[in-house]
Amino acid sequence: MVSIAASCDEVRRAMPGDGLVPEPWFAVTHAITVDAPPERVWPWLAQMGSLRGGWYSYDWVDNGGRPSADRVLEQYQQVQPGDVLPCLPGASDAFLVTAVTPPRDLILTVPGAAGPITSWEHFIEPLGSVHSRLIVRGRVARLWKQMAREAHTAGQRTTPIEYVYRLIGRLPDTWLSAVTALGHRWMEARHMRGIKRRVESMGRAA
Repeated sequence: MVSIAASCDEVRRAMPGDGLVPEPWFAVTHAITVDAPPERVWPWLAQMGSLRGGWYSYDWVDNGGRPSADRVLEQYQQVQPGDVLPCLPGASDAFLVTAVTPPRDLILTVPGAAGPITSWEHFIEPLGSVHSRLIVRGRVARLWKQMAREAHTAGQRTTPIEYVYRLIGRLPDTWLSAVTALGHRWMEARHMRGIKRRVESMGRAA
């Protein structure tokens, strides 16, 4: 199984999106090596989003059961600040594209009344000319707990993952942080390995 463990330097390094959630309740950094330069990784980030390219994770959870894309979708390559990459089918405010620097950095947020509740950054570091390090950092404000308790996409039936959010949002803080860390890693591991697999498969087919 390909590791998504970030190095100590990757965990400690400052990243462009850190200031969006300056004092996080929860923060995590994962990283994976991709056998391709940033220019080949980037298209798979640009098209992310439920019912777009998908999230390359567990599609029954976050893509309405539709398989995530296994090819680059040209119609979703022009991404800019203010765009929404839906976290679930029908979502209209998360994830919000907050900063985009092709082909290196994509910062998504979940907006809140007092500022972002969550920041989720995908940063691509070149390793020589033919490899990249995809570093993914999530930072979560304490207000996330209240948002989780009220999870629902307006105009849509409540999804299984929203029921899960409602449940864990009611856990004591010590349990909540442990469960959140485990669930986040479970989903993000598949997300990052899914990106790596797709990028490298396209390279072998070229």
